[in-house]
Amino acid sequence: MRRSIVLILVFAFGFSFAQQKSFVEENRQIRISEKESFEKGKQYFDIDYPGDPQIDITYYKLNLFIDYTSPFILGEVNIDCEISDSAASTNFIFLDLQNSLTVDSVLISGTPLLFTHSDGKINITLDRTYSAGEKLFLIIIYDGNPRLQRLRQF
Repeated sequence: MRRSIVLILVFAFGFSFAQQKSFVEENRQIRISEKESFEKGKQYFDIDYPGDPQIDITYYKLNLFIDYTSPFILGEVNIDCEISDSAASTNFIFLDLQNSLTVDSVLISGTPLLFTHSDGKINITLDRTYSAGEKLFLIIIYDGNPRLQRLRQF
């Protein structure tokens, strides 16, 4: 009887060890695969985007209403940004937005601002001149039919 119990324990331990080794190896392969995918995709993350050099965006909050029966969206984006050190002072900034979308309003701390929207850019005249390091809190409300763009695939 004791011999049977010992054999069962040895078998169970060996089976458990083999399963654990298989699990560890499988996880190692997954980690290697994820790392390789990340390294391949990294080239798409390191884009030197030529946005407005006068501002540093620190936060985006996007609220979308999507009409699934037609290609229509209503959007509100809250943007926290700071006048960059490269700009001594400015009263004008720009942000990107597809021309197929229409800007309804641009607000700074609840106050409407003057803006134009053309060539994929919202050109915004600020309510005053801001110095380097000053923070801005913008809200942009827009709507329209977003144009589909080809996305790079990894």
